[in-house]
Formats: sequence, C-alpha cells, structure tokens
Amino acid sequence: MMNAKIIAVLFACCVLAILAGSADAVKCYVCNTGDPGCDDSFDSNKMTAANMKSGCTACSKSKGKILGIQATSRDCSLTAAPFDGCKSQSEAGLSGTACFCKSDLCNSSDRVSIATTLLALPALAYIAFRLSIL
Repeated sequence: MMNAKIIAVLFACCVLAILAGSADAVKCYVCNTGDPGCDDSFDSNKMTAANMKSGCTACSKSKGKILGIQATSRDCSLTAAPFDGCKSQSEAGLSGTACFCKSDLCNSSDRVSIATTLLALPALAYIAFRLSIL
C-alpha cells in the first residue's frame, strides 16, 4: 500500500502539471473559407506561416451555413475558451458548430483534440480516492 505522503506528492505533481500545461501559449491556424486549404476539408499543405498565429490562449474552428452558404473559420483566441470541444447550435435559420481546443494547431480537424486535463482526470481521481481511504 502506498504511503499517504507519496500519494499527496503525486497528487500535487499532477495538479501542477495540469496548471503549467494550461498556461502555455499555443499556435493556431488562422484562415477563412476562400483561403486555400481552409475549407472544411482542411489541407495543412496549403497553409503558410501567414496562416498560423502564436501566443494564443486557445484555438477555435467554426463552421456553419449562412443563407445556404457553407462557411468555415479557424482562429486564435486571446481569451480563455468558453468550453473545450465542440458544440452545435441552430437558431433563426442559422446552423453551425463551434470548437475550441488548447494545443498547437489543434483547430485543423473536425474532431478537436482532447485537453491534457481530460486525460489526467482518471489519474487524479485515483489519487484522490486513495487519499480518502488512508
């Protein structure tokens, strides 16, 4: 059985790793429908340095139909993302999906990558469970 001090140190290390990872700036693709390779069928080979921005807090990808025209936008957010992942919404004849993510160039695909924090949750839950038993 693990010593409670070892578990506490592991727990603290996991929390610090999550906080450090979420504070890092990320690089995002920045483009709109009409830019070569930026449509929903994304082609990273057509992206240039001008289509990438560093120092972002999060990356975003939005796609939807406006007056029957399909539009896609990829951008850099300098503020915290309202959520991690994708959400779809339809309102007043407009329908679309907004995605936010927090890793380098993560706004390239349909499925936005899972945040490191989500991957670390099972380990944190296990450590917290072990701490409560001891």
